[in-house]
Amino acid sequence: MGSPGKSSLGSAQPAGWDDKWHIVTARRNGKNADLRVDGATISNSTTMSSDADTNSSQQLMVCKDPFGNNFTGEIAELIIYRGALTDSDQSAVETYLANKYKLAGAAPSNK
Repeated sequence: MGSPGKSSLGSAQPAGWDDKWHIVTARRNGKNADLRVDGATISNSTTMSSDADTNSSQQLMVCKDPFGNNFTGEIAELIIYRGALTDSDQSAVETYLANKYKLAGAAPSNK
């Protein structure tokens, strides 16, 4: 999450990642950002650059990073909201996706 040369948020691949479906959520609210896998926060930052200027062109990188690394798996669904979700709304979306795709253990459990 972020733009090349600016703030970004990422994480190493979590253990047990391969050959399984996961719910990955990223949220940014001003200078705060978090990255969650299956309802558990795996990375966060409080030092993102200031709010994105919606009047200018910004890059949102999904499945690749500014260093040329590409994701080669599958994505079942991508949902983008105009603003940051509250904690309860984010958990509700994760639960909805876990139920929709029948991903036992992927729904948040107040982690």
